[in-house]
Amino acid sequence: GSSFPLDAAFHAACAWGQRYLAVVGFPVGFAKRMILQPTRPGERYFCLILPVNVDMNLLVFDILLYDLNNDLFESVSGVQMRDVSAGRMKPPQWIIKEGGKRSQNAEIRK
Repeated sequence: GSSFPLDAAFHAACAWGQRYLAVVGFPVGFAKRMILQPTRPGERYFCLILPVNVDMNLLVFDILLYDLNNDLFESVSGVQMRDVSAGRMKPPQWIIKEGGKRSQNAEIRK
């Protein structure tokens, strides 16, 4: 199938980490991937990004990819994301949720 929907879901998980933890995380591994139906180029899909473990050093998500009829096409469990830049990459201020972990993360990164 097409790799684009899963890649887009990885981007959404990265955005979640930026928004709620002020961490720019990149996918570094996953526990299990199940392809129930191959995704097709040019089709539309939506994803659910489910945080499983929220830690400054390792974010873990489950990702589900559905078509617009709510049919499950793919699931990836235990997606591991971490900051591979050693704190050099920072999310833009506008994406960070006010009152989130930003102040705590600033202390951890010092």
